[in-house]
Amino acid sequence: MSDTIIKSERRLLSKFLANPEALIDCDLVANEFFATNHQEIYKAIRAVDNSSTAVDIITVAEWLNKQTGQEWLSILGDIAQELLPSSENVKAYSGLVRDGFLTRESADIGRSLTDGSLSTTKIDEAISSLMKLSQPSGDFEFSMNNLLKQAINQIDEASRGIGGGMPTGIADLDQKMGGLHDTDLIIVGARPAMGKTALLLNFAKGLFMDGIPVGIFSGEQPAPQMAQRLLSICGSVPATRLRDGKLVNDEWGKLERSAKSMMDKPLYIYDKSSPSLADVMSVSRKWKHQYGIKAIFIDYLQRMTVDKSVSRHEGIGEVARGLKSLARDLEIPVIALAQVNREVDKRSDKRPHMGDLKDCGEIEQEADQILLVYRDEVYNPDTQEKGIAELLLDKNRHGPTGYVRTYWRGEYMRFDSMTDDYNQAANY
Repeated sequence: MSDTIIKSERRLLSKFLANPEALIDCDLVANEFFATNHQEIYKAIRAVDNSSTAVDIITVAEWLNKQTGQEWLSILGDIAQELLPSSENVKAYSGLVRDGFLTRESADIGRSLTDGSLSTTKIDEAISSLMKLSQPSGDFEFSMNNLLKQAINQIDEASRGIGGGMPTGIADLDQKMGGLHDTDLIIVGARPAMGKTALLLNFAKGLFMDGIPVGIFSGEQPAPQMAQRLLSICGSVPATRLRDGKLVNDEWGKLERSAKSMMDKPLYIYDKSSPSLADVMSVSRKWKHQYGIKAIFIDYLQRMTVDKSVSRHEGIGEVARGLKSLARDLEIPVIALAQVNREVDKRSDKRPHMGDLKDCGEIEQEADQILLVYRDEVYNPDTQEKGIAELLLDKNRHGPTGYVRTYWRGEYMRFDSMTDDYNQAANY
């Protein structure tokens, strides 16, 4: 196998020396190359390219000579004699090099598990290492040329409907937020009875019903209650009658159709009261490895266990930082519910702001988007805004802030867009 890897590495390097434009089709990093010399040459090619100097045998040899104090021209000349792969084969050869790297690293991780006694910490570290192996590699330093190439590629993909955020299931909100973005920490805050757990389940349902794997950490409600809520949302059966078992007319049929539609969908629930940050990170990594989850939902942030040796405020800050790191490490959105301080109830305008989030300092800082839920009928039973919920986007790193009005169908625990899509949504 090593002969095949060495040959693939030499052909890649030969291609880059002759045509550095081919680097755009390669996302390898230096340590993925097997041969030490090849690692050094690849780093040199990248460094020369980043400096906007023309890449060829001479410029790369000069760079290596200065860095190592050794003579590289003859080595590069020998590599340059390799048969050049066609441009479309660069990705294929890169794949062979990466497969060799993954095989070597996986074997090392396996040996670490058989070296001495096993422990939970050791297993978690192994899972974390395997998860990192499954993530795309890439350089951590970029020149302006590299950044512009990547930015233009992303813009091109967006124009063709590739990439972008995953839908929330609420069309009007997607237009405002741009959907749920990978690596983002999204906080959803509200006072009690506003429907924030229902909103979280609406988001999750919009994904797993389309076959997108998601995970929910239910720190407040038992998993069976979550399931009942989802049956109500999906089947348009009043949640109170599901809870009491007093279904009428065709509601048994609706319940059966709802259950069948949800059967075998990729939803995973971790039902533990007050999970710790370590619980969330460990289970999330396992779900990512086993099921390929694309989003994590947490109900709710302040319910999580924090280190008792620090203040509550500091502990929640640590949780917020950990969740943001988790989103980046797994390259998925993490959506967490959060409580809003009761002081908001004393104001004449009771719409919350991100500054009203309980233990808000670090939460406000770490979050990429902060969404707050307000329903006027909770405070004013005779309001003309009955059945209306306001979703207030108070922080948005991807665009403007603002708010979206939605229908709140409380009997079904469901939020629906105030668009033509609503009539369809009300009947599924």
